[in-house]
Amino acid sequence: MKLVVRGDKYELEEALAGASIQTLKILAAASAMSGGERFDPVTPKSLSLWFEDLKTKSSDPEFDQTELLGDPVFLSHYQALVFLAKRRNREQITFDECGEFAPSDVSFEADEEADDAPKDPEAHDPQV
Repeated sequence: MKLVVRGDKYELEEALAGASIQTLKILAAASAMSGGERFDPVTPKSLSLWFEDLKTKSSDPEFDQTELLGDPVFLSHYQALVFLAKRRNREQITFDECGEFAPSDVSFEADEEADDAPKDPEAHDPQV
């Protein structure tokens, strides 16, 4: 799956698995303080759990993402994804700067299926 930020695409798996220790320390410290309030820091585990929960909620046809825009924990995790993706791409950006993107600037894109994926065995092969 890819994270798309203003048209730039980032591999989510690489962003989560390839974060440096320094980047994770910065993320933990920056995400624990937001707007003068204290929160539990964003960690790779909390981010993975949050993302799985988001995918589950998003599959519900009645899900309204705008409901989450008032949730500071949701917003911190969303911001953390942008931060990790951009840092993994060697972009020098702060956690706070990653909060400057509008929700409409950030989206997800499913990976395309590989051409070598198994074909339907029932399908007719014209070369036979």
